[in-house]
Parts: sequence; structure tokens; C-alpha cells
Amino acid sequence: MTMTTAPRASDLLVELDRLGVTVTLKGGRISLQPASRVTPDVLAAVRACRADLVTLLSDPRRRWKEQAEALLTTLDDPALREDLRHIFDEREAIASVDGGLGDDEAGRLAYEQIAAAVAAIAKQEELPSGTQT
Repeated sequence: MTMTTAPRASDLLVELDRLGVTVTLKGGRISLQPASRVTPDVLAAVRACRADLVTLLSDPRRRWKEQAEALLTTLDDPALREDLRHIFDEREAIASVDGGLGDDEAGRLAYEQIAAAVAAIAKQEELPSGTQT
């Protein structure tokens, strides 16, 4: 990730997730684990938008919703984006209401499901024409 300007906090969370970095807020401090996966550019971006990250991380429901929305902007198909938005909302509600999970866990689970869907779509797009999986 090369930064020319400070990224949106939600885009940065998507990038950190792509790197396999878990982002949490501990006593007002941002924790990035494992730190070994955080590149100098990404660390500089975290510092540049620290206040926005703290705001998002302080509100788990908003965090996961905005992070999901940022991930969905990587898709070209507006109908597909809308379908995945609905899936996110549905999965989050099911995990929260039926599963009794808190906002952070319910949002994380819903995000992981659409992230897996986006990764599968990207993988399909990388296949040569006529290739079947």
C-alpha cells in the first residue's frame, strides 16, 4: 500500500485485514497483531488516520459496516455489491439476534463471510477464459 494522502480508516482496515493483521483498540491505543506483517507504509497510514481509526474501533457496529462497504467498493458490479451488502446486514442481524453475539463479534463474522465471497469472486476473475473450477 503506497500512501500519497491519508487513506480512509475503513480502507485501511480492509488493507490490514488483507495482510492478516488483527486491529483492536486497547485502552485508547491501537493494537496491530502480528506487528511483523505491518509494512512501514501501512504503519505511516495508521498514524496518519489514528483519530478516525480510534473512532471506528470504538463503535464496532459502525466499524464492521464501514469496513464491509470499503471492501465492496473493490467490486465493479453494482448489483453484486448490493447483494453482498444485504448478505452482510442479514448475517450481522442473525449473529446478533439469533446468535446472541455482541456487535463486535456479529460484525466480524458478517465481514468475514463477505470477505470470503469477494476473494472467491476475485479468484474467478483471475482464471483464464474457459477454465472451470
